[in-house]
Amino acid sequence: MLQALLAFVWEISHREEVAISVLAGSGVALTDDWVIVITSARLSIALIPVLLVWFLASRFARWMVTVLAIGRLINMPAIVGLLLQSDGATFYPVTFLGAQALALFAAGMLFTPQARNWFDWKGRPHAEHFD
Repeated sequence: MLQALLAFVWEISHREEVAISVLAGSGVALTDDWVIVITSARLSIALIPVLLVWFLASRFARWMVTVLAIGRLINMPAIVGLLLQSDGATFYPVTFLGAQALALFAAGMLFTPQARNWFDWKGRPHAEHFD
């Protein structure tokens, strides 16, 4: 969730760069309003699996977050290559790599023994609540 919020804050504060990169090569110009709408949609989409895990203890969402984290890990060499080629104006390496590390850490935390116990407990009805 923190990674999604960091990306949202960066994209909102760098609307011109996001407008250029979203539709690069298409010749379509985006206004600030459209950049805000697209950025907010990205945040909403990123928060859906977080909310499914947090409130519903969805095992599907846990695996979906894991698969997406594996995708991040696979793409890490390409991302590092882009960061090395950039001048720092397009990407902020510390923020971007920090966000990637947070996402990988969060996915790993979903498989700790405490998280497994929580998923098991959250998925069962509890008789003590009905007394």
